[in-house]
Amino acid sequence: MAHEVNPLDELQAYCNDFKSLNEAAASIGVTKQYLSDVLRNKRDLSDRLLKHLRLRRIVVKETK
Repeated sequence: MAHEVNPLDELQAYCNDFKSLNEAAASIGVTKQYLSDVLRNKRDLSDRLLKHLRLRRIVVKETK
């Protein structure tokens, strides 16, 4: 069953399980700089990162 979550909260919780951001980035297969930028909301989460966190991107059309 799926439910709505904040992907940045999920990513931060994942990173908290590691001793360093370097270790977290290496476990995902991304650079420390990219991971840091995502956590500071300077870059979007990549499909690779979403998949690693077992998340998926949903697009919702707003109605007026």
